[in-house]
Amino acid sequence: MKTQVWKKAIINTLAATGSNVGLSTATGGLPAMVYICSNDVSTGTASYTIDATVSEILPPFPADKVQFITKQYSAAEVRQLLLFGLDTETIIASQRYTIKIGNMFERYEGETKKVPVNYSYTAPAVLSGVAATDLTNVYTVLAAKINASTTNTVTAYLMYKVAFTGGTDSGSTTTKMTPGETLTQETSGITMKVAGHTISSGTFVGDNAAGTIYLYDFSAIGSWSTASKTLTGGTSTLVVTTNAALTCQGLVILDDAGYYPYNPSVRRGPSWVGQDGWNSAHVEQIDTTAATMYGRAGVISVGIGSRLFQDLPYFNADKTDYSQGDPGFILNANPDVTKTYTRVDIHLAPGQVEQVLEGNQVISQFVYTIWIEEDGGLTNNAAFLAALAATTGKTPA
Repeated sequence: MKTQVWKKAIINTLAATGSNVGLSTATGGLPAMVYICSNDVSTGTASYTIDATVSEILPPFPADKVQFITKQYSAAEVRQLLLFGLDTETIIASQRYTIKIGNMFERYEGETKKVPVNYSYTAPAVLSGVAATDLTNVYTVLAAKINASTTNTVTAYLMYKVAFTGGTDSGSTTTKMTPGETLTQETSGITMKVAGHTISSGTFVGDNAAGTIYLYDFSAIGSWSTASKTLTGGTSTLVVTTNAALTCQGLVILDDAGYYPYNPSVRRGPSWVGQDGWNSAHVEQIDTTAATMYGRAGVISVGIGSRLFQDLPYFNADKTDYSQGDPGFILNANPDVTKTYTRVDIHLAPGQVEQVLEGNQVISQFVYTIWIEEDGGLTNNAAFLAALAATTGKTPA
């Protein structure tokens, strides 16, 4: 039988020279042992008996038993943004259109919820005769149904498209409209967010980009001016000149985030969105970051002190059960909610322990997870990782 044993610790203050890591001298036929402490080990004794002035946070482990080490710097959570309908759908009379939304990691009454919820609308037997109107009607009803539901964790917005010319980028050669960026229309002053864009000619760097921009979450769509107006971006300092009216194109489905809350009985990971009954429209994933979880857009927070603090388990009075947090997330100290941390996983070679009563053997794989405080330039992190590599012979990947 194989088991994996995780031991976790946190260092809220890193020594600049990497002195949180120490290596004992191999003596008496025993191997050299690595020990990791919450303070500077240079004040202690490099032996199996750790000096009283050193705060050891994990049991020492043989340096020659380390298989590999991985690291992951802190990252804030990123909301999943999905577009539905970039390919224009032609509505068919009496056709039933369905959007499916679920979360394969969400749990309900102890069981994983595997069946998505269907949000459907059947087009009328007699259409309006105007394709754009029929399409708008379908998307409007579906968005209302999705947003009225209390069982999903997403918000649906109508997605509109509009032609633009004179697209410029006054910041850099790489900056351009980014998903979720807020734009402001001149004169009207209304705001909206970018879902995506396509370029048919020119470039932003050349200040002559033309194409189509997809927008959602309007502050007052009724005040949109169909005249040629400038849309000014925020972080990218874009200027986009429009010369066409808005046309409903599809839906933007924005996840509510909070992918890994401290209560483990609720959702886990980003939502899944599918469809049924459509001929052209489909779901497209828009990544606002290169990182994904389980191959899906939407990033859990990593190493955010306030988020790590939520993972600490809170037990009832007799210590038999916990009310919230992660029961396996027991650290030597509380995370500092004002700091960010780099995660370091040290994987040791499996060890074998005889279980006489069970009549079998248990092979245990130990993984030591250490959350180390990040300084602004990651200088102390680099020193810690270098010391760990020097003592184990394995460079953190």
